[in-house]
Amino acid sequence: HGYVVDWFRAGPLHMNAADILLCAGGALLMLQMLRE
Repeated sequence: HGYVVDWFRAGPLHMNAADILLCAGGALLMLQMLRE
C-alpha cells in the first residue's frame, strides 16, 4: 500500500480518477486471484 500513500502525499497533481480506478481494479483482481 506504500504507493497509494505516496500518491496521497504527492497531492492532487498525481491523483486523478483514472489512477484511483486502476489502483482499485488492480487490488480487486489480486484479491480474486488470491481467493481462487
